[in-house]
Amino acid sequence: MGFAVFSPKPFKEFYAVMNKEADTLNTAQQEAVMLGNRHALIIAGAGSGKTKTLTHRIAYLLAKKHVRPQELLALTFTNKAAAEMRERLRKLVPEAENVVMSTFHGFCLGFLKKHGTLVGLRKTATEIYTELGLKEFGLFTPKDALAAVSRAKNTGKTLQDFEAARQNLREQLLGKFFAAYTERLSLRNVVDFDDLLLLTLAALKQYGERIKDTYAYVLVDEYQDTNPVQYDLLRIFAARGAKLFAVGDDDQSIYAWRGADIQNILNFRRDFPDSQVITLTQNYRSFAGLLNLANAVISQNRGRFGKNLVSAVPGDAKPVLYEAQNEEDEMAVILQYADSWRRKYKLNWSSVAFIYRSNHHSRRIEEALRNESIPYRLIGGTHFFAREEIKTALAYLRLIATPTLKKLTETAFGMKSGLFDAIPYMPQTAKSSVQALYAFHDLITSAADEFQRLPLSQAAKNLYRKIGLEQAIGQSAQSEEVAERKIKNFHELIQSLYTFERRGAQDPLAAFLDYVMLFQMQDETDTTDNKSVLLTAHSAKGLEFDCVCLCGLTDESFPNPRAVDEGSVEEERRLFYVAMTRARRMLLLSYPRRRTVYGKTKPVSPSRFFENIPESLFARNTNAVRLTSDEREQQRISDRENFFRQFNLNPNNP
Repeated sequence: MGFAVFSPKPFKEFYAVMNKEADTLNTAQQEAVMLGNRHALIIAGAGSGKTKTLTHRIAYLLAKKHVRPQELLALTFTNKAAAEMRERLRKLVPEAENVVMSTFHGFCLGFLKKHGTLVGLRKTATEIYTELGLKEFGLFTPKDALAAVSRAKNTGKTLQDFEAARQNLREQLLGKFFAAYTERLSLRNVVDFDDLLLLTLAALKQYGERIKDTYAYVLVDEYQDTNPVQYDLLRIFAARGAKLFAVGDDDQSIYAWRGADIQNILNFRRDFPDSQVITLTQNYRSFAGLLNLANAVISQNRGRFGKNLVSAVPGDAKPVLYEAQNEEDEMAVILQYADSWRRKYKLNWSSVAFIYRSNHHSRRIEEALRNESIPYRLIGGTHFFAREEIKTALAYLRLIATPTLKKLTETAFGMKSGLFDAIPYMPQTAKSSVQALYAFHDLITSAADEFQRLPLSQAAKNLYRKIGLEQAIGQSAQSEEVAERKIKNFHELIQSLYTFERRGAQDPLAAFLDYVMLFQMQDETDTTDNKSVLLTAHSAKGLEFDCVCLCGLTDESFPNPRAVDEGSVEEERRLFYVAMTRARRMLLLSYPRRRTVYGKTKPVSPSRFFENIPESLFARNTNAVRLTSDEREQQRISDRENFFRQFNLNPNNP
């Protein structure tokens, strides 16, 4: 579509009114900022200055159109985004202090406080769960039940809708929970977090003529993330006379799993016929080579607005695609690439990010970074060996490695791990009789013997199978999704044991536990802020880094298999696109040709998202400087010695 051409005069007058020095906005941004009195959808591609456009639009309405602050409502999805918008506005125009600027839930909370009584809710879910005897069925936890209720509410489903869809025993029991939960809230005259939206929507529908709150303009950030209830709320604002200014990007819609509906943004023009769509394609973040690749990837999706991002960043570099022989080779090369780029461009480690599809993929990267003494921090997650299910599994290994009761007691009370951590996961019979405790003793004794005879990973697998640890981890999870994540982490621990046993340590179990201890001690003592960043693709949304390494790009990892089964491949491609466009100066994409799982090597395919992408968009550079295995082992020994010297310990007898 074409854009109107604006003379500089009215725009300078706009800034003269605000008494501020003019910023440089491109033609499309100017068109959006100075739009007339109509609904508008601003399709803001990655790195195209959406927040800047949104804040300047508010400033323009205040300073040029003389709209009263009380007539403006700006809605975001996070408190951080609302705070950033408010700070930018404060620098542009003083009147912005009185603009209603909040998250959707924050706005609804204020609305209900003004138009009704709101009281906090505690422990209700657990009370109902116990009263209905749901624990006996073992099909879900109180948190699992609340999650199901929350999903129903966020998609606008009523209790009647929920009950009509029941098909099996689990869904029938969830229906009973939903009914009892709804009744309890009504009796106590309280609401929960998700009710904030529903009750505000109901109040505006039923008592709209009595409610005097009206807005001339409603501005929405991240419109592609709206769920059906938020969409209905915005429709009511429009019906009451407000003009919507929705800013979003259909190509960055990645939250369907929490209720977001991409159709809200795709159908905007149909739902608001008197509207204008303006597309921001000028990207101020990433180099042109990256955007050429990103455009090619996302163009494979059918459900989207057609657009191509254009870079404002000079340079002719291309993203690097590395096909590794195996996962170990992949980790070694991406670290060497990251370090060489960091040195070449004089970057801090904090400017380097390692992005992966799911949390369980962090283990390989964490271990590789530790082995190379590269500092790192996780965003939106927990260090691998500090995760609950991993600590439980390690507790059994510590029990096996503890030769005397005295040492066992020291482990349990001194390190807050060991047998006492393992008891909740013991078989039920082991808690009910002395005989069962003897049986447990025999099991541990037998396992200790296996650790002397068998490879480390095989002995651990046998132990965990006998005590049913994997099943217990899955049953203790809040939901099926959480169970899947925890079990994948558990499998990664077995893989870590297998990788470690190849080092050929004299006492592999003790050596592995020392290895884990080094991880934990370094976490406690490392206070530097200059750390590389590890995060999932979802956690990377809204962030940017000079150097991004997007790794593990096999077709069994990215797209997520569950998403493929559920027919959500296009959302997975959008997630891939989001991860790629976090990079400012360098992007490395990598995948292994083979994976080794518990000693068995199998070929794997690269992600389907590389299909139909021209080879000319990649730089296939495999000339990274490689260390020999002897050099790498010598480096590991040196790093270990340096670490122990920090604590005045003998590395051979810590």
